[in-house]
Amino acid sequence: MNKLLVLLTVALIFVGCKAKKQLIVPSTVETNTENSSKLEKLKAIRAAQLPFNTLSIKAKAEFTIGKSSNDAIMNFRIKNNELIWVSVSVPVIGEVARALITPDSLKILDKVHANYTAKPFSFIQNFANDQVNFNTLQSILAGNSIKEFSSDDATLVEKKNQIFLSGLLKSLAYSLLFNERNKVVTTNIKNPSGENLEINYADFFSVSGFDMPYTVIVNTTANDKSMLVNLKYTKVTINETLEFPFSIPSRYSLKN
Repeated sequence: MNKLLVLLTVALIFVGCKAKKQLIVPSTVETNTENSSKLEKLKAIRAAQLPFNTLSIKAKAEFTIGKSSNDAIMNFRIKNNELIWVSVSVPVIGEVARALITPDSLKILDKVHANYTAKPFSFIQNFANDQVNFNTLQSILAGNSIKEFSSDDATLVEKKNQIFLSGLLKSLAYSLLFNERNKVVTTNIKNPSGENLEINYADFFSVSGFDMPYTVIVNTTANDKSMLVNLKYTKVTINETLEFPFSIPSRYSLKN
């Protein structure tokens, strides 16, 4: 489960991977959108993002790694822009792993094998891209579009009630699809070596007046190994007082 949690963490913030499919902007979309109209649409997209000081999510998770599948219960607690706390539990056994992610660090407790991992956040970037940061993961879990991808420099095209955003963030190519309520439903990210990450959002519900997906699906392959993470949110609360318990027992050994 320690490896599983590392895989989930890295996959969610763009480990090298290949998507199930690529988001392609239709050639029939209207181009040359007036700049003022574009800025208004970008403003609407930003206004639709879920705002929070704290966010708590309980989810049923199904992991398919290669030919192996596992089910788990995952609890996420997020303090905006500061930390993400994760607890992983499985039937019968109970909690098997816990993680604490900050903009600077990644710590994981493996309760099954009584060891822990402590790495700088740059450890994750070794598997991903320097443009990937803490806010990337936070946005994915909250069902928000990644902030850097909705900049004024992004290419925006519109067809009917859908908006497509695409562009380059230094070495990352990205494309996003938004629904009629300005919520992202598909995110595709491609790194220079041609590896992709696809995230799909569905089953939107209102949380404090803002739309949030209760289904988040991450589909990746890396080095001929496939991984599918299906998260079904069962409870979401925002701006409640949260605790982030994380202590390393003295008997735990450090694992590199």
